[in-house]
Amino acid sequence: MSENWGSAPPFASSNLSELRETIGIPQFSGAASTDWFMVFNGMLFQGGVITVPGGITAFPFVTAFGKQVLGVFIQPFAKHAPGVSATTLSTFTVDHTGAAHDAYWWAIGV
Repeated sequence: MSENWGSAPPFASSNLSELRETIGIPQFSGAASTDWFMVFNGMLFQGGVITVPGGITAFPFVTAFGKQVLGVFIQPFAKHAPGVSATTLSTFTVDHTGAAHDAYWWAIGV
């Protein structure tokens, strides 16, 4: 495993030793280190910051879920009302009308 704790090892292709070392420790990625994931007790938690444009847009998860998405939650920075309209194991789709803006998101699954 990298000595850089600010890096995110790929969840699906990590070896067992690397996964054990990351249990319960958020792993950050992205250009501004705003995306993260954490494995805890077999659950995968992940989140980050996205720019939501007007319309329907699919965003990739930080790392794909292996079996099931239990929930995706989005909170805009300002007074807007985007919503998650669909999910797959590797993406979530946000439906929004209006101007583009930033939003926090997080998801949970296995």
